Amino acid sequence: MSFDVFLNFDGDCRAALDFYADVFLTGKPAGLMTYGQSPNGCSVADKDRILYASLPIFGHSLMFSDCPSGEQYVKGSNVALTLGSDNTDEIHRIFVAMSVGGEIFMPLEKTFFSELYGMVRDKFDITWQLSLTAFEGATSSFNELANARYSVRSFKLHPIGDEKIAAILEAGRIAPTACNYQPQRIKVITGGDLEKVDACSPCRFGAPTVLLVCYDKNISAKRSSFDNKELGEIDVSIVTTHLMFAAHEQGLGSCWVAHF
Repeated sequence: MSFDVFLNFDGDCRAALDFYADVFLTGKPAGLMTYGQSPNGCSVADKDRILYASLPIFGHSLMFSDCPSGEQYVKGSNVALTLGSDNTDEIHRIFVAMSVGGEIFMPLEKTFFSELYGMVRDKFDITWQLSLTAFEGATSSFNELANARYSVRSFKLHPIGDEKIAAILEAGRIAPTACNYQPQRIKVITGGDLEKVDACSPCRFGAPTVLLVCYDKNISAKRSSFDNKELGEIDVSIVTTHLMFAAHEQGLGSCWVAHF
């Protein structure tokens, strides 16, 4: 499952992106595109407005856009975003940052459903509910994850945030390998380099990101006891499985491709 929220603005989307990137310490937005960069063209008035951008927040993608100029727009219309964290200091920090130039509807305090809860409307008229949450491990069991994951053979072109990629790669880094030699080398392929993938495999299925899982023969273990079997192939199979499960946890589809 994934949780995505799309926020519309009336020409001040770029300022909103800067504001939220500072609040959540996300770095630069991903996939930023203006109406002027769209292949469909646009009016002169809209060429610098934001058509799409996203920020990774708490493992989810928050998406942003300006509406076309002249389109009817109502600020903050029926938008309320809820954030939960088990870090009290982080809750306070975000709440204070959101309050600057905004309006506090309910100060952070203990309620019957949370040890710490507050509601604030930020300076862009977006309403936020912040709650201290006691997380108890993963939200789904391994059996649920294994049953829910499937091979995807038709992908959307939405860019994947750096935070999600980092979480997936970390799962590959900590995967078990023979003698713990960790010979795995994972290459992240995007953009123009995808043409190289298409040149040697018909099975990209339109994915905007490809993880090429390799191993270093100079590092990988060999079964030297009787047949000198190269164990790097087994290592990367384990690593790839970890990558696929981690991708699903991030709300992303995947497909294991050996046709190269």
